[in-house]
Amino acid sequence: MFGGLLLGLIGCLQIQEIPFIELQSRFSFVQSTVQVGDTVKFAQNSTTVASQFFWDFGDNKTSTDASPLHTYDSIGNFTVKLITTKPDGITKDSSTQTIKVLPATETPKELATFGLASDDEVGFNFTPAIDNSGTILMAKKNVNVLQLRKIDNSGNELWVRDFNNLADGQVYGQRISPTNDSGFVVVGYIEDSPTENDAFVLKVNKDGELQWQKVVATELNESFNDVVDLNGNLVVVGSSQVVGGQSSIQFEVYDTQNGILLDKQEISSANWTVSSLELTQDGGFVVVGFEDDAPLIVKFDPSLKIQWNTTLSITGKAKAVTQSDNRDFIFVGETTDGDTTHAFVARVNQAGTLTWLKTMELSKESFSDVEEDSNKDIIVLGTHENILTSKDMIIAKYNAQGDLKQVKLIGGKEEDEGNKLAINPGNNHQLVLIGSTESFGTKNNRKDIFIVFLDSSLQ
Repeated sequence: MFGGLLLGLIGCLQIQEIPFIELQSRFSFVQSTVQVGDTVKFAQNSTTVASQFFWDFGDNKTSTDASPLHTYDSIGNFTVKLITTKPDGITKDSSTQTIKVLPATETPKELATFGLASDDEVGFNFTPAIDNSGTILMAKKNVNVLQLRKIDNSGNELWVRDFNNLADGQVYGQRISPTNDSGFVVVGYIEDSPTENDAFVLKVNKDGELQWQKVVATELNESFNDVVDLNGNLVVVGSSQVVGGQSSIQFEVYDTQNGILLDKQEISSANWTVSSLELTQDGGFVVVGFEDDAPLIVKFDPSLKIQWNTTLSITGKAKAVTQSDNRDFIFVGETTDGDTTHAFVARVNQAGTLTWLKTMELSKESFSDVEEDSNKDIIVLGTHENILTSKDMIIAKYNAQGDLKQVKLIGGKEEDEGNKLAINPGNNHQLVLIGSTESFGTKNNRKDIFIVFLDSSLQ
């Protein structure tokens, strides 16, 4: 009797099927690239059966909040991992994503800007005065005007000189260097047409007054890229090329006082292009540039005979070089991979053998200058570009073994670029950085000269 009643009751019950929900760990955050000091909000988007959460932010920091906030205090690419757990405490699932953390962009404490009253892009360079009385700036003003100005060690302007009688074409100054008579020499090229360049050299005295100038105009396509004063003579290096034909490295030697051409040599190479020249401790020279699409360094003896040349096994070009106290050579530039550009710094020994090669891959970078400081650390300057702050000046410090010790971004809300650096031994090893700025100048969509002063700790 009771059995039949029980079966009847069971038959009247409706059995509801409970759906199975798979545990899936998911999360999101707004930006995949942030800067040091930015607060990042992570939101878990896991399936509803998740009841416990464990976050590993990749920097030895963790959280058990469902949707935590986190701030990174160092640069790098960090793998963020979320582990979710069901109420049973046993069933788990995990997911990972990568976040890139860049250096914070800093406004410099000591800076100076100089407007060019020009709508053209600024082309510029600079050199410390040989008597430590200040710095000489060289800039391209308008189409065919070369401008020099001297500032003291506090950034105050002492004089300005405009040179607008070089030629009718576009004037591009490539390098300015001090001379042993306390004057200065500028080299570069004049673009007469899209396929024709003429090289020039211009000598001024300590007050920026013109002493002499030379324009090298032949059937070749010429450019002077760098110059040094060697025992009262100016050694100029550049490139010459027949349009569509063979190129060569070109050396010319001028008398510092009167501009008389004393010597000229060409080193033929079908694929060498020169960027920068440096005197070496043995009285010779070293130049950097690129061969085909690879960074290149070439060592010459005092008679301009090639001793060795080395190309790096990366795509790109070298832009600047310096010799260390132990006679090694350190050079910098950029390497390209498709649409992406990264900076590099490399060290070779006296025989040209590669000691190490380091690339910086924060975002998009290019190094344009390098110096060794009194602690044997390597200081490099260049330009950094990312989706957050557009372009910033980047300065980094490496030790002698190529380990990155420090990196800093300097700039504002607009585009700011780094070009040249110098160490001023007369001012407690002060670093002088020069570039172009749209953030701190006239703020009317023009690039102004941008000078930043830092101490040896990059502060």
